[in-house]
Amino acid sequence: MSNIIHSYSLEEAIEDGVLLELKKLHSNQFGRFILTQGITFDVDKNIEFSKFVQSCVKRHARHDWGELEKEDIEANNSALKDGDRLFSSYKIPEKLSAEIRENKIWIITEHDRSATTILFPSEY
Repeated sequence: MSNIIHSYSLEEAIEDGVLLELKKLHSNQFGRFILTQGITFDVDKNIEFSKFVQSCVKRHARHDWGELEKEDIEANNSALKDGDRLFSSYKIPEKLSAEIRENKIWIITEHDRSATTILFPSEY
């Protein structure tokens, strides 16, 4: 993954206002939050997109993997037990995607839970 611009601990992300409503998440569940350049740019300029990203992280934390194929959902559910990487994909609402110029975001939690990256597929 390239174009990483910000790496946050959960506490830093909350303090910086990037992930305002995620105080209940356990940092050992997600590690550091890493936002790519594209995500950071759009979160900073668009409050509605920022809220969308926050809602996606909450869904990821609840094991709602978004818009994935059945095999990918099963792989994530197994990864919860086996300690493998977690992957989610969320479609950006049409009213936002025109401004953002992307149609989805991905959230990837590393197998060792050391980091969770939020990115656009084009940044992978």
